[in-house]
Amino acid sequence: MKWGWVMLGIGVVVLGIWLLTSGDAEQPRCGFDRMNRDDWCSSSRSGPSSYEERQANAAAVAFWTLRIGLVLALGGAGVLTGELATRGLRDPSSSWAKARQRRAAAARAALPRVPPEQLIREIRETRLPTVPRSPYPRSYVDDFLSQVIGGLEGKRPPVSLVDIIDLRLKAYSVNREWSPGYDSASVNALLDHIDNSLDRIQT
Repeated sequence: MKWGWVMLGIGVVVLGIWLLTSGDAEQPRCGFDRMNRDDWCSSSRSGPSSYEERQANAAAVAFWTLRIGLVLALGGAGVLTGELATRGLRDPSSSWAKARQRRAAAARAALPRVPPEQLIREIRETRLPTVPRSPYPRSYVDDFLSQVIGGLEGKRPPVSLVDIIDLRLKAYSVNREWSPGYDSASVNALLDHIDNSLDRIQT
């Protein structure tokens, strides 16, 4: 979240510079004074420059500061929005997670019920292929599937939709290096199947 605020802050500062300097593209300055069309401006660094040259330079500065400021501000806002959304999905008590759970439960209510033994058998019979680089280490996925089966058998706390979301968020964390593990497409397909079946389990 820190980098989102940094990008947004720098973007706002750059846009502020654009607001202060955009008027120079219409009537440039020589120092602090506005120039007229026949005026020349002398500088110890760049020498004399005409009204038109100063105006063109000011227009170029305004062009780039506007675009850089917008990119930074919008990028920072996007990063902050993504972080807030991620936190909302991770938190089981958040309104986003609860709303998603309610929608998922309502959509599955009319579907046929699934015996827990059937889902356990499907999980155990699924063979996940391994690949050299994957966001899903084998031990990580195996432990999670054991937790799902234990919950279905009543031996462990039941797995919820939030647990599945958390597994995926941790797997694709930008701070974690990929290593040998299960094929991500196969794992995601199995997680989707578990997700779709949990609310339909017969009790």
